[in-house]
Amino acid sequence: MEKKLSAIIGFLIGGMWLSEILLGNLGGTSVFGNLRDVHPRVYSKANWFALGALGATGIGGLVAAYRTGRISAALRVGFWSGPLRAGIVFVTGMSTVILFHGALMRDPSNLREFDCAARLWRDVHACGDCRVRSHAISITVTL
Repeated sequence: MEKKLSAIIGFLIGGMWLSEILLGNLGGTSVFGNLRDVHPRVYSKANWFALGALGATGIGGLVAAYRTGRISAALRVGFWSGPLRAGIVFVTGMSTVILFHGALMRDPSNLREFDCAARLWRDVHACGDCRVRSHAISITVTL
């Protein structure tokens, strides 16, 4: 029962993360027909898929605990569904980057997100050590 429930929860959560990754990263590109501009309400559902994935993790554990009467079963369901959903997320993320790299690099929201991540990286590494801070001023990163 635990293995079957782990597989069901793993595929369910993996599917939710798959939807979030695709909608969130490709929703503003021509791959999905500029979904963000044409149907903004559909595009905004990407965040709900992420929240649903987090909620389904807890629900899977609750169902296992209810059916078996043991907390250890709930922990095993949560643990064993993890590699399955992580594999789905990894394959989806890598496939998206490999297959749609050009579209990702032309989407303004992705470029803005990359720019923010680059600034955060520079700030973290520039303030960590005095020696690094003195050299960080001369380093510039162009996107």
